[in-house]
Amino acid sequence: MSQPRRRRKPGGATRRQTLKQLFGGAAAIPMARLLPAPPETPSGNEDPFLGLGVKPAAAPAPQKKEPPKVWQPPYQYEPPLPANAVVLPILMYHRATLARLFEAQLLGMIRAGYTPLSMHDALMGLRGEWELPAKPLVLTFDDGWNVQFNGVFPVLRDYKIPGTFFVMPGFHERQEGYMDWDQLGAIAEAGLNVESHTLNHADLPWLAKKDWGAVLAEVVISKQLLEERLGQTPRYFDYPLGRQNARIRQVVQEAGYEAAVTIGPGVHQSAETLYTMRRIRVEAWEPWSSVQHQLAWYGA
Repeated sequence: MSQPRRRRKPGGATRRQTLKQLFGGAAAIPMARLLPAPPETPSGNEDPFLGLGVKPAAAPAPQKKEPPKVWQPPYQYEPPLPANAVVLPILMYHRATLARLFEAQLLGMIRAGYTPLSMHDALMGLRGEWELPAKPLVLTFDDGWNVQFNGVFPVLRDYKIPGTFFVMPGFHERQEGYMDWDQLGAIAEAGLNVESHTLNHADLPWLAKKDWGAVLAEVVISKQLLEERLGQTPRYFDYPLGRQNARIRQVVQEAGYEAAVTIGPGVHQSAETLYTMRRIRVEAWEPWSSVQHQLAWYGA
């Protein structure tokens, strides 16, 4: 049975004729025949698009990995360090426990090649008056706790290791748990430094808003008391809570202190920032590996 013919609309044209009128002869050729066939790739390694003149996208060049940078936390009260700052870690201790624990930490420190310095020797090195050792380290002890006398002082004395104790002179008369004058005198006689940490562990910038005379007393009278009772002139100052500003630093400098320490973490120091020397907080009972980890983390 024959198929019925499709009837054209009056005046109409076939789809092929319409396309031919619009696009010429190419419209009558299937689209697959307009593109050349890709070359054969028997090995599977050749680029099938080379015959089309299409360049494949270049592979991105491998990026060089930058060495990790030591993260330095922001310093809330300290001015920025200059570019010529050097690595000179200052450790900040507070409480202490058994002397044998601190002794083990100290021996680990020495075996690792660190050279404990006094504050005086550290400042001489920063000023260029002598060459700092390869791995310098300064030990400081805050607040004058009585346990420091029993757990830290005997170890420093026996091993002849320099250390600096920042104390509040006479504070033992107002609160228990702090070293008295006899204990502070024994530390000074052993050749260790006993320096000022104010009279009352005062927040100096806060106190300056209320009583400027009290600020002067905390900075100046604490220095005078230590000099009168111990027979040595204090040369270094420790801001309680690390709280200070340009005005407080000026008072400390004019009072005759040669340098001052803060609690802002870091291991870099400079002769241009002697009144904001940064420290790392550790404890006397920590294993040396823990202290060493902190030093490495900050870049020492």
